[in-house]
Amino acid sequence: MKLNLKNIIAELAIITIVALPILVSGQQPIIPGEQPAPITTLTEARGAITVIVRWIIAVFWIITVLFLIIAAFRYLTAAGDPEKLGKAKQSLIFAIIAAAIALLANGIQLIVKNLLQQGTGGI
Repeated sequence: MKLNLKNIIAELAIITIVALPILVSGQQPIIPGEQPAPITTLTEARGAITVIVRWIIAVFWIITVLFLIIAAFRYLTAAGDPEKLGKAKQSLIFAIIAAAIALLANGIQLIVKNLLQQGTGGI
C-alpha cells in the first residue's frame, strides 16, 4: 500500500475542520483550585451517562460523514481503476459501520436510562 502524503494531509485537514468546533464547544471553563463535585445521586449518574453517550454518538456521526466524503472522493477520482474503486467501497463500508455504531449507542443509552429509572426493583 503506497502512502501518499497529500492524501494523508488532506484527510487530516478535513477531520480537523469538522471535529475541532465540536470538541471546543464541549469545553467548560476551568477554575484554578476548584475540583468537580463527585457523582452522588442516581440523577447525576444518569446525566453523566447521557453526556458520555452523546459524545460517542457525535464522534461516530463525524466519522461517518468523513468516511462518506472520503469514499465519494475516492470513487470520483478512481477513473475505472479497480484498486481505487475497492478502496472507495471499503470507505463506504466503514461509514455504514460507524453509522450503525452511532445508532446502537443511542439505543443503548435509552436502555440504560430505562433501567436506571426503574431503580433497584428489577426488570
